[in-house]
Amino acid sequence: MAFGKTITFIGVSLLVMYIMIQILTFYGVDQSAYGTYLVFFLFILLSILILPNNEPTLNMLKTLKTSG
Repeated sequence: MAFGKTITFIGVSLLVMYIMIQILTFYGVDQSAYGTYLVFFLFILLSILILPNNEPTLNMLKTLKTSG
């Protein structure tokens, strides 16, 4: 992921998390009810940032189509 896209991804994710927390707090939802989901959301975001997420190109299929 390019540096600019990474910064944007982190910023939008933090903004979404902050908005979700504020809405849930406004409606009186206890933090213990949604805390686990936020931790899982953070885990998913970190996985997207750390793990490689580019799909490999299948050059072999292109070669098979042109040679066959």
